[in-house]
Amino acid sequence: MAKDDEDQKLWLLALRLVLGAIVIIVVIGSLLYILSHFDFYEPPTAPGDSWGIAKDPPIR
Repeated sequence: MAKDDEDQKLWLLALRLVLGAIVIIVVIGSLLYILSHFDFYEPPTAPGDSWGIAKDPPIR
């Protein structure tokens, strides 16, 4: 009977570890997906700023 209890505990531990890993992967993946929709690296521009070399077309 003790052998069956040890086997059952081992399977439960393995199942908990797998489910924990799946939860961690889903949470991190969801956070990365949500954060990918935000543009943190675009420099702020002043409204009406339409002059300067940055706005010139490359070919005239």
